Amino acid sequence: KEVFLDLVDGSVDTDSSDTNPYFNIEAKAKQNSPLKLTIEVPRGGSLGKGRFKILAFDMTVFISSLYRNKNLPSFLIHDGVFHAIAHKTRIKYLNYINRRLSTIKGAQYIVTVNEDEILFPDSEGVNVELDFDLNERTLITLEDNPQSMFLGRDFG
Repeated sequence: KEVFLDLVDGSVDTDSSDTNPYFNIEAKAKQNSPLKLTIEVPRGGSLGKGRFKILAFDMTVFISSLYRNKNLPSFLIHDGVFHAIAHKTRIKYLNYINRRLSTIKGAQYIVTVNEDEILFPDSEGVNVELDFDLNERTLITLEDNPQSMFLGRDFG
């Protein structure tokens, strides 16, 4: 719970929210699933916040497994997870993850993004920026031409 609540607090403006972040796991006997998982983030009814719940849960499990030194992979890959998540939340989330994972030896987080999902013009009105150099963290940049595509071809 602590990891989840810290992640949400570091990524989403919770001061003026309609809903408090919440994370609970209950054991359920005589059910199809032995566990009931309840997760809530501010404005959880919107598409972006609903998608953020999934992102926050994934990262909570990942970070928790790293801290417990379990014999599990020390990397996580997210592809296209920022769709419909607010610009400010995206940037704050990436800043939070960068700070948090930098303290864990060997942890790797790979995320695919379109340029407009993390870099946007001043006209967007977003008053938060990445607190790390994106170029230092970029593994590969792909474009819509055969010379700059993954493995030199279109997989669509």
